[in-house]
Amino acid sequence: MESAQDRSPHRLTWPDQSLPRKPSPMGPKEQRVLSRGHRNTAKRAHHGGISDVLTISNTANLAKSYWKVVHRRFGDDDSFREYHILRTLRQIPSRLIDHPRVSEPNSSGKVFWIKSPRLRWVPLLLRVKDRAFDHDSLLEMQWALQNYIGLLYSKGVAYQVKAEYMCPVRMDSGRWKLYLGGWMEAEFDPSKTRVQSAEWKTREGTQDEEIKRIFAEARAAVTGRYH
Repeated sequence: MESAQDRSPHRLTWPDQSLPRKPSPMGPKEQRVLSRGHRNTAKRAHHGGISDVLTISNTANLAKSYWKVVHRRFGDDDSFREYHILRTLRQIPSRLIDHPRVSEPNSSGKVFWIKSPRLRWVPLLLRVKDRAFDHDSLLEMQWALQNYIGLLYSKGVAYQVKAEYMCPVRMDSGRWKLYLGGWMEAEFDPSKTRVQSAEWKTREGTQDEEIKRIFAEARAAVTGRYH
């Protein structure tokens, strides 16, 4: 492994082993794979399949849920990219947009965990059938997502907006939070050398148009409930 002096600050690298480590916030129960189905989901996600988070029940919410934990091992470009992208998301807090959490690596520096609420997820275009969903909720969520995607691209994260990765969760306040999956499909430019390029701006614009298209379809579905 190359020394710390040889590392470029813009490369995706192993976490620095010289720094003191904080105790993991996850207890033994959280670090266990909870079921055979969960193990299968983790395996599919590791090989680039659909994200760990897919769908929610009507009454579930983030505040009362418990965490589902997926084990990851550094070993290929995909795992390095995913780790660094999820760490970057910490710099973009949002009240209405949420995402998986990533742990610090373990003592060996080769294993980390990804946490997501253990809920039954329902994608946006199915969730709009819920009568608690209205046009105001959709407009608020669309505005929040468009701003969030703009911030992602400014941080060097090229996220691909897909309706199946957009899962609303109703909070105790009655407002809706949009939980995003699909992070293994995102690209990352840690040096941010591309963020001002025409190609990067075009990709960002394409995602913005896709958001508008998805939410237009969602609004049509809400309107259709009254006919």
